[in-house]
Amino acid sequence: MSDPTVGRSLTGSLKASQMPGGLRDVALENKRRAWDDRVATLKFAERAQRVHFALGTSAIVAGTVAGTAAIAKAAPLATGIAAFTGAALAGLQTFLNRQKTAYFNWSRAAGFGALATQWDVLANAPEEPTTDQFDALIRRWEELHQPPG
Repeated sequence: MSDPTVGRSLTGSLKASQMPGGLRDVALENKRRAWDDRVATLKFAERAQRVHFALGTSAIVAGTVAGTAAIAKAAPLATGIAAFTGAALAGLQTFLNRQKTAYFNWSRAAGFGALATQWDVLANAPEEPTTDQFDALIRRWEELHQPPG
């Protein structure tokens, strides 16, 4: 499961110098795209959170079953399988680190929301936007598309 927005490069439709029409139209299009990225990032964060919760809950249940079965001296094979499953799920949860992924993407989604607002302000400003203003927002956009590291 990989984030659909990480590492995406900016296409010509985002760059003011390559768009026909006015800079306001480009800013409005960029606002829409930033909002779309925000929605996609939020969906990915929610999915990562669900995986984290499911793995953690499953590990707890398997560990509880193994502990109870060991105390009750129930079937040793079932106890061993439950213990192994619990340990494997706990290890998988730690290895995948979906909670950190979810937090990272919630933060990125907030950044995309702010960026969409900035594009909107730029598009609706009384004066014509400058290419310097565009460049600053595009740099921020590129920062948001970088993978965590």
